[in-house]
Amino acid sequence: MPRCCWLLSWMLLAATAASSAVSAADIAPLHQRIDQLFDQNAVGPVAEVCSDADFVRRVWLDLAGMIPTAEETRTFLADHDAAKRQKMIDRLLASPQFSRHMTLLLDATINERRPDKGITTADWQGYLYQAVSAGKPLDQLFRDIIAADGVEEKQRPAAKFMLDRDCEPNVVTRDVGRLVFGMDLQCAQCHDHPLVDDYLQADYYGLYALVMRSSVFADPKNKNSRQVGETADGEASFKSVFTGNTGDKVQPRTPKWLGLVEPVAKKGEEYVSKPTRDVRGVPKLSRRQLLADSFETSLIFRRNLANRIWYQVMGRGLVHPVDAHHPANPPANPQVLSLLAAELPELKYDLRAMLREILLTNAYQRSCELAAPQNPDIAAIDAELQQLETTRGSLVMTRDQQKAKWDEALAKLKESKQKLADAAKTLAPLQTALTAAQGEVTKAQAAVKTAEAEVEKKKPQTAAVAEAAAKAKAAAELIKEDKALAEIAAKLGEKAATVADAEKATAKKLEALAAAVSPLTAKEKEAQTALDQEAAAFPPPTQIVELESAERTANLEFNNGLYDLADLEARVTLTKLLKQHAELQKTDAAGAERLWNQLREELSNRGQVALLKPLSAEQFALSTMQAAGLIAVQQTTAETSVAKVEEWKNASDADKPAVMRKLSEPKVFDGLKGNLAEFVRLYGGLPGQDYQATVNQALFFGNGSVLETWLKPTPGNLVTRLQAKTEPAETADEMYHAILNRPATAEEQTAVTDFLKDRTDRPVAIAELVWALLASAEFRFNH
Repeated sequence: MPRCCWLLSWMLLAATAASSAVSAADIAPLHQRIDQLFDQNAVGPVAEVCSDADFVRRVWLDLAGMIPTAEETRTFLADHDAAKRQKMIDRLLASPQFSRHMTLLLDATINERRPDKGITTADWQGYLYQAVSAGKPLDQLFRDIIAADGVEEKQRPAAKFMLDRDCEPNVVTRDVGRLVFGMDLQCAQCHDHPLVDDYLQADYYGLYALVMRSSVFADPKNKNSRQVGETADGEASFKSVFTGNTGDKVQPRTPKWLGLVEPVAKKGEEYVSKPTRDVRGVPKLSRRQLLADSFETSLIFRRNLANRIWYQVMGRGLVHPVDAHHPANPPANPQVLSLLAAELPELKYDLRAMLREILLTNAYQRSCELAAPQNPDIAAIDAELQQLETTRGSLVMTRDQQKAKWDEALAKLKESKQKLADAAKTLAPLQTALTAAQGEVTKAQAAVKTAEAEVEKKKPQTAAVAEAAAKAKAAAELIKEDKALAEIAAKLGEKAATVADAEKATAKKLEALAAAVSPLTAKEKEAQTALDQEAAAFPPPTQIVELESAERTANLEFNNGLYDLADLEARVTLTKLLKQHAELQKTDAAGAERLWNQLREELSNRGQVALLKPLSAEQFALSTMQAAGLIAVQQTTAETSVAKVEEWKNASDADKPAVMRKLSEPKVFDGLKGNLAEFVRLYGGLPGQDYQATVNQALFFGNGSVLETWLKPTPGNLVTRLQAKTEPAETADEMYHAILNRPATAEEQTAVTDFLKDRTDRPVAIAELVWALLASAEFRFNH
């Protein structure tokens, strides 16, 4: 039967987005809304929900970073509670193993296994572990990592992102673009991207402008202390090596988003501490902090974050590769990505809350197995195609309308920017004239003030000298015979006249200076009027911000239209292939099988069947140690140690298990991290590239002393437990539960029985069986 119209999914999102009048209780849980969108967009067969054995292994690997123990597996498989999967998810999300797994995952994702430069991996992982354990919101974690300077001791490890990259602006620009915004802009450093039309050189340098002022500061008082310093000046500019197009004083901006409004400090007040050879630069207004603060309102940041969370547990991003967000690489399900991005702030960027919703979906819990449909209804497939063709017409019309709206917004923005550029040229001489007039007025007013001060200074001098002259004259008239006194009186009289004349001259000068201010003020007013009149013909700067916002909104709507249309085209192509497969089944069984293998790959990309996911280096290491029983041995040792700690002793009986888990996990990890490092050294590439096949890996796993030691009988390990089993069937069952997290099949039990039947060296034989399962493809994959 034809599926629901594609447009219904838009109606669902619109209803969700416009539900401000609807109570939260009336909105379906996020995991149900995700499944509704997948169901509406499904093409052809959809895999059933996976078995309990597959689920318990899958969820442990995704949330705890390792396979479950044989005991955990048996308990889960024997549980008949309908809510047991949800309970398992909740229990693992609350476990310290979850915090450790996310720590290792975030370390590998953010720092990409770089060598330490100033911040040790141990300190960095400790910081991440505390952040995850405390439930720090992911947006805050990323803000802290970008803005950290490494000065404050508690936050110092967060500066590892910048310091391990030596604050080199091109390296930081590329990695922020990839990891924070999901865009690998490296090829836009020297020119617009040659393969991605949407990645422009201006995008690269808008981001570059935000990080270029940062640099490593080596504290001369502490040779081991590297910190991040920053200047208050320095502008980004570029020139394309292909076209010669240039950009001067590039406005700081995040990729494909609005320019950031940068406050400007007063001249001379730019720094908290001005950078010198011995002083770390700290500007009052940090561009790196401006970048970190932008995450709060960035849709592109949210889409990238949602896509990466999806990728970690599904094995493939909705946008894939995860650092290639652009219209030519549309999401596998655009509406699900939009929904996840919209829900992140609603969930307060809580990693546990988002993972919980994803893991509760049928999309996550699908089986990796999907059989080809037998005798499908070709008429129903034709009806589906007809429905899709009808929907295509609507989407094409919508896309064209969105394109026209974007073109209009872009044209208005370009026109306004051109007018602003013209205004800069036209108004520049008028501004120069105004500035000159203002300078003349300021100079004249300063001269008047100086003259006024001089007049005020002379007035008491004149009065004092006149008074002294008058008194001397009176005394001389009383003592006429005193010629010396008469001479003094005469000189004071002359002096009084001179001082009085000087005061009059200064007052006259003041009068002239004051008179000169008026025409200069008029000239200034005239220049201001001329500038204002000319400026009125041009758009105000605030209009640019409004037009840029409108253009970005229209562009996003257009891109969403492109994504919807691309997804529809993919559905049409897939439906046609399903029809072709149905027809081949009647005439060419081998051809139908080959085509089904291609179809299955496409269906897995669309989330209709689960992907096989190779274990990361960390998952492989911890799962191998878990299966071999090494973690159980370490756990026993750690619990013995924790039992002596006051925090555990003082805990109530109800709290003791949780306190034990919290306190023992770091001790267990300390005992395992040496072996973990060896696995990462051999198997660890960049995230998503961990599964490799090299000679060194084969030699390590086949002949290495590490694994050989784990497979020798020691108290508490797997080989010792298997030796204690008297029946081969029991041995097989324990081994398969411990390593592959499922019961052994009858054939597998027979194979184990036959292998052990004639062996006199039972410990060696058991170790060989364990090794064979650990080396199997089934163990190496999450399924």
